[in-house]
Amino acid sequence: MPTNMHLTFIESSRLDAGIKGMKEMCLNILMEAEEKCEEIDVKCEEEYSSLKLKEIIEQRSKVKKIMEKRQAEIERENRVYMTKLYNHSRLEQLKAKNDIVKHIMDEVKLKLSRERGHNYVKLLKHSM
Repeated sequence: MPTNMHLTFIESSRLDAGIKGMKEMCLNILMEAEEKCEEIDVKCEEEYSSLKLKEIIEQRSKVKKIMEKRQAEIERENRVYMTKLYNHSRLEQLKAKNDIVKHIMDEVKLKLSRERGHNYVKLLKHSM
């Protein structure tokens, strides 16, 4: 029959083995938890990068659309401006031609009234 001291040694050995087993289980659990944390971190980083890239692409697209719209607006404004310049130039040319024709008409009237006498003055007045 084992003595009390012998039982306590056996119990102590079993207790030590149990504690050792518990420590190993805790270490395994901690290692698995750390691995899971790393996996979660990697997945989070991948998802963040994916979302970030998607947002960058969307914002670039928006900026591109804004720039295209602004470019079209500038081109439209330039066409309107060039049309106004062209029309103004044409009006100035027509005005200059009209002034020249008027000046020539006045000169002709004056010369005809001087050279041909009083009858041409009456004729010119009736023709106008």
